[in-house]
Amino acid sequence: MEERQIFSINKREDPNYPAYFEEPLRPQRSKKPFLILGVVVALILAGLTGVLASRIWDPLWNPFRPSPEAVLLKAFEAHKGVQTYHSKIYLFLDAKQERGESFSFEAQIEGDSDLSDKDAPKSHMNFSFSVFVGPIKLPFSGQTITIGDVEYFKIDKLPFVGLFQLFTLFGEKMKMTEQEKAKIEMGKAIAIQQIGNQIIGKWIRISLDELGIGFGKPKEKKEALKKKAEELILKYPILKPKQEFKDKVINGERYYHYLLSVDKENLKQFLKEILPFVEEEKIYSRETAMLPQERKNFDVKIDEFFGQVGEVTTEIWISKKTYLVHRINGKKEFKDKKGEKNIAWDMVFSNYNQPVQILPPEESTSIMEIIRGLMGFFFQQPEASFWSQPTPIF
Repeated sequence: MEERQIFSINKREDPNYPAYFEEPLRPQRSKKPFLILGVVVALILAGLTGVLASRIWDPLWNPFRPSPEAVLLKAFEAHKGVQTYHSKIYLFLDAKQERGESFSFEAQIEGDSDLSDKDAPKSHMNFSFSVFVGPIKLPFSGQTITIGDVEYFKIDKLPFVGLFQLFTLFGEKMKMTEQEKAKIEMGKAIAIQQIGNQIIGKWIRISLDELGIGFGKPKEKKEALKKKAEELILKYPILKPKQEFKDKVINGERYYHYLLSVDKENLKQFLKEILPFVEEEKIYSRETAMLPQERKNFDVKIDEFFGQVGEVTTEIWISKKTYLVHRINGKKEFKDKKGEKNIAWDMVFSNYNQPVQILPPEESTSIMEIIRGLMGFFFQQPEASFWSQPTPIF
């Protein structure tokens, strides 16, 4: 039997092994691409870390981004160095009573403040506000200048028509005889005109020293109160961060944006410690001091207030560059025992530490002179006997 020939699969042992049966050589894999990829990933991570650390890109999840609490603390410290600033404030209040009466108040205040002189801080504000009593509108406008403990104000606009209507409304609610009603109708127009002549366009001065009110205290007392308040605000922060929003860009500058909430318990503790300090240091007169029982009931009153109002929140924008506050605004709607309330506020601050010049008016009249002049005029009128006698209302 013919013996079958077995071919060796080893080329070295069998030189006749066909070439096409030869196993191809496998090329060795290079480690260079993996090395390059690792370097690229490392560079990307390093670059991203650098961008996040430098906060050129600062998303909310950035591990290098400071906490809202840290930002608020820096803002608190930054404002200690503020010398001057410009403010624009808007306030709104709308109250509807359950018995159908309504009252609204809207105010706009704008001007400069100068805190460089601690003994005599200054401000110059323009204001315009409107009071709505039912259907009656009372628009006012003017200016105020504050130099230390002296306040100057000037009324540029008085609502003569609205005041006439308001006096008529009050007259209808007063318990008067027909003769008394006739007297007040007679004197109404004269009174309004005289009030306007006395105050419109004139700077009126209110000085605590001239009035003999013991509110003014040496600067050491005021500095002690300020220091104590700062200490307690750090110990019991009244406003705490509730939510953090994306950064806001305003006029090319970036701002932190938070929603803050009033901490009721910290507010209680702050008032508990600041009020006794004020009384012990005799910063205000004895007449304004709170009785021990009133201080004791403070907790109850605060709880009652928040029980009716609910949570109070406000938004705040803080500069990422200077940590100075740019804007604070918010609104609150609630219902208490008397009816519905709607409150809104918006405050914008700018021009920090820019030069300003605030001077007292060249001429001014004491408020006491104005009061004496008005009283002298009214008591010389035929209907003065009515003005001098108190009439019960409601």
